[in-house]
Amino acid sequence: MTKISSASSKKPSLRLLVVDDSAFDAQMIAAKLQIYGFEPEMERVETLAGFRNSVISGGPWDVIISDYFMPDLKMMDTLECLKKTKLDIPFIIVSGGIGEAEAVAAMKAGANDYVLKDNLQKLGAVVERELRDARVRRAQKEAEIALKESEYRYRTLWENSKDALILVKTDGKILLCSPASETIFGYPGEFLQQQLLSTLQPPERFPQLPLLNECIKNGAVHIFERTETQALHKTGKVVDIEVDVSKIILKGESIACLSIRDVTEWKRSQAERNRSKEQLRIAQEIHKNLYPSEPPDFPGYDIAGKSYPAEEIGGDYFDFFSESEHTLDVGLGDVSGHGLGPAILMAETRAYLRILSRTRESLDEILTRTNEVLAEDMAGKHYVTLTLLRLISRPPSLIYANAGHIAGYILDSGGQVKQRLTRTGIVLGRKENSTYTQSEFIALDEGDLILLMTDGMQEVFSESEEMFGPERILEVIRKNMKKTSSQIIDEIYKAGITFANSPSLDDDFTCVIIKVTPVN
Repeated sequence: MTKISSASSKKPSLRLLVVDDSAFDAQMIAAKLQIYGFEPEMERVETLAGFRNSVISGGPWDVIISDYFMPDLKMMDTLECLKKTKLDIPFIIVSGGIGEAEAVAAMKAGANDYVLKDNLQKLGAVVERELRDARVRRAQKEAEIALKESEYRYRTLWENSKDALILVKTDGKILLCSPASETIFGYPGEFLQQQLLSTLQPPERFPQLPLLNECIKNGAVHIFERTETQALHKTGKVVDIEVDVSKIILKGESIACLSIRDVTEWKRSQAERNRSKEQLRIAQEIHKNLYPSEPPDFPGYDIAGKSYPAEEIGGDYFDFFSESEHTLDVGLGDVSGHGLGPAILMAETRAYLRILSRTRESLDEILTRTNEVLAEDMAGKHYVTLTLLRLISRPPSLIYANAGHIAGYILDSGGQVKQRLTRTGIVLGRKENSTYTQSEFIALDEGDLILLMTDGMQEVFSESEEMFGPERILEVIRKNMKKTSSQIIDEIYKAGITFANSPSLDDDFTCVIIKVTPVN
């Protein structure tokens, strides 16, 4: 490519492709353009193959200037080649002897203009004009493409929006409505056009609700944001809708644009959720009332029990009940799973234990009979682990039975483990014919501490996947032996959530602590 140098650096550059068999003529063309005020970067070709290669691979070109008469190339062939590329490049013929008929034919074939070689002083002005016209054509084409894209986007939005879009004139008549209008109201769009907006919402049917007609007031569009109201479906059923109104200008006229969303199903599901929340709140209240409201006043013992459900309602259980002033039964258990279902099974287990404790004296009988009824009800889908413990006031002692529950502990006043309250039978509810045994009487000393708990705290994991485990629980107890039973449970829970670096636990945690105290 030849670049014609110039002392001026402010001249506009011009990428020029010259089709001419004469290098001298090409240089003359470039020189004339430079004199006019351009800074040409010229390339010359004289064959059709060279032209095709330069147009496709050597561009982009600002202008193409071609001789008409060449021994090895027909100018019309270059025009046809350029047309096939669909590139909008000004094509100007510069020839020494082109006739009027040939010029007209070339212009019809796609040439933009022609200049005779003996009148090259006109060339600069012709090139400048054609460059300007090309810029205008490109701008128009870009605008047309942008308009088509915009029309496509709006048409796609109009046709596929799930919200009904309704255009209303200031006389209250519907001008146009989107396909979603038929989905919401049942009327075909063609029917609604030129109908009054009140067709969709007769004022006499909805006297206490915001009306769609309010979008037009005194012949002007009244804008309002999303508002809930109701309208009529073609079938006569009431449709819950949300509507907001904006104003658009269409052919110089103000038009109300209503965007309407059918919220019938949403409101129905919202009402269902509210009912479920209320039912859950009632269930929580009932569940809360199933736990002892306060610890029992049993001489010689400081007793506390607390439960921390992982969800709104848990499946853990603890209870205190007594049929004698000298004994107190303590139950602590865990239903498989957590949530509303296990909570119901927990309530069922609690009821069985309370009833059976009044008619059966031994713990093994109580658990054996409870297992029979639970196995029938649970049908193998759930199970209950349970420790049932009976405290004797004087001399301080206990007996217990453990149905598949994690071991409890008896610690002495120094925090050392005296005995583990291990399993004496399998879980409740699995096998209908299972039998259970109770322990021998275990003597207690002043200062001893009894720990019963579910596995929720033991199975807490830290961020490094380390398990909290029973030893850490026992260590928390040893550090807090002088505190009350209730305070010790609080310390265990705080230690667990700190270990997990979490505001709550992933599983239910229930704990009962009993301290042997002096009798006043």
